[in-house]
Amino acid sequence: LTEGDIKSGHLRSNKSRTLYKASSTAIAISANPSGTGLVSSHADGSVYRYVFGIKGSTKASLSTIYSCTYPIYSLSWGSSICIGENEKVTFIDSSNGKVEQVFDYSSHDDNCPPCKEFTIASCNSTGDIVAVGNYNHFRTFSNENGSWKEMPPTVVDNMCSVTTMTWKRDGSSLVLGTSCGLLDIY
Repeated sequence: LTEGDIKSGHLRSNKSRTLYKASSTAIAISANPSGTGLVSSHADGSVYRYVFGIKGSTKASLSTIYSCTYPIYSLSWGSSICIGENEKVTFIDSSNGKVEQVFDYSSHDDNCPPCKEFTIASCNSTGDIVAVGNYNHFRTFSNENGSWKEMPPTVVDNMCSVTTMTWKRDGSSLVLGTSCGLLDIY
């Protein structure tokens, strides 16, 4: 991955194959809920979407769907592709790569700590809710009628940076871990 190669591993044969090569190191990767595609972000700020080919009917496709001047660490693919950047969360249409919505947190809100770089994103199994981790808080978004709505942020003093998160299979609970060793279930 440090060379920018994105590979697929086959567990039964213990072999791998290169799906595509990017020009810089892979930072984050996320599969879509149906397992038919993935998105990856790289150190040069580019985000690629790869859709697996189906034998006999379609070929695999690769496209650059987003780019910026800094690496993106927070990436998840649900009903849309969620990208957590410096002080903003961007939702991208997974079929055409166009920006759907942007939530900008560059201005400080008194109800939440100052927004820093988003560190992790995770969507539930249906892809209609996504949580995005930040410093001392995380934000949750819900897709209602094709539009993303922000829920109130969950603030936890001294939580530090959220480094990992995952949803319970039925989407009822969110588990997260932080750089200070905190493990919480919401």
